[in-house]
Amino acid sequence: MRFHLLLLIVTALTVSAIPSPEEIEAEWSNFKLTHGKQYRSLNEESVRKSIFAENLKTIIEHNKRFDQGLVKYTLKVNGFADMTPQDIKKTLNGYKKKPPSKVRLERPWCCYGHKESGTMRVLLGFQCGCNGGDMNPSFEYVHDNDGIDSEEAYPYQNVDRDSCLYQKYNVTSTKGYVTIEQGSPETRSTWKAAIATRGPIAVAVDASNCTFDFYSGGIYYQTNCITDPDRLDHAVLAVGYGTERGEAYWLVKNSWGGSWGENGYIKMSRNRENNCGIASAASFPINY
Repeated sequence: MRFHLLLLIVTALTVSAIPSPEEIEAEWSNFKLTHGKQYRSLNEESVRKSIFAENLKTIIEHNKRFDQGLVKYTLKVNGFADMTPQDIKKTLNGYKKKPPSKVRLERPWCCYGHKESGTMRVLLGFQCGCNGGDMNPSFEYVHDNDGIDSEEAYPYQNVDRDSCLYQKYNVTSTKGYVTIEQGSPETRSTWKAAIATRGPIAVAVDASNCTFDFYSGGIYYQTNCITDPDRLDHAVLAVGYGTERGEAYWLVKNSWGGSWGENGYIKMSRNRENNCGIASAASFPINY
C-alpha cells in the first residue's frame, strides 16, 4: 500500500513538471515577444520551438526540485532558451586553456576578452574576432603593447569588422599578472584578499551544464562539474564574496547580459570542492 502511494506521489510530481501544449504555446509566444525572436523560415521556428519546449521542461523540473529543498538555486527562461547546449557553447563559451596557434578572424572571442579587460576595470572592445583562448596571454599582450583602451576610446560593438580599429588612447596598463595556485589550501584566502585589495579576478569555469545556461538565482552548485583546468570552457569574473542562508559563495560576473542570472551575476558555491573548476584557473593583473 505504501509503495503504491509513493508511486502515485512520484507520478503526480512528474506529470506536474511536464508543461501542457497550451502552456508551451503561451510561454513560446511570450519568449519570442520578450526577446525579439524572429526566424528565417517556419521550419527553423519549428525546430527552435521544439528545443524551447525541452528547455522549458528542464527548467520546470529543476524548479520543482528547488521547491522540495533538493537544490539551492533556480532556473528561468532567458534569451538562450531556443538554443541547444551545443549552440550556447559554440556561441558564448570561448575559454581555452591553451591558446590556438593561429588566430581566426571570423569567430567571436567575447567571453575571455571581457574577463581580461574587466579585471583592469575597463571594457576592451575586441573588434577583430578570434576563436577563444586563455586570459593570461591577454594580460601579456596588454603589457607588451603599452596598455589597453577605454570603452570610450574603443567601444565594444559585438559585430565583425574587416580590420581592427586602432587609435592610441591607452588609459591603463599592467606590469604582469599573478596566477593563483590551483587547489591550494590558501586559494580561498588569497582570492578574498585579492578581490578586496586588487579588484576582480579572472577565472575559468565549467559552464557546459544547461543549469548554468538558465541560472536564475540562489547559490549554484553542480555535483558533476568538471574541475580539470584544461577542460574548462568559459571565462568569468569573480568580483566579490558573501554568505547567504549560512552558505558561502563567490559573486561572479558573467558576460551574457543583464537578463541572464541575477542581473548578469551568479553566486557560485564557495568552500565546496572547487565548484565547477572555479579555483582551477584564476589570475589577476598587477600594477595597473
